[in-house]
Amino acid sequence: MVYKGWPPNGSRYYLLETDSAIIDDVNGFISLVPSYINPLNEMICILEALDIVRWRDENPDKAKALKDKLPWLENYSEMDNPVVVIAKCK
Repeated sequence: MVYKGWPPNGSRYYLLETDSAIIDDVNGFISLVPSYINPLNEMICILEALDIVRWRDENPDKAKALKDKLPWLENYSEMDNPVVVIAKCK
């Protein structure tokens, strides 16, 4: 990971530049690429709507299996807002 710098407002969030991804080996959902890490040791990832829709269309069996955990996934469209994921580091 390469730290790109501090935001101008002086907050304690690191901007990350990385090619590494966190693979969802529990649910099989989209791999997460962290954008920031905060002082609480949480990684913030942003999933763009188009990426989510493409994943759903390319993985219909996995999407159907996630219907109970992610009920919004079935009707999610390219025009919807991005999804912000917060992953806690151990």
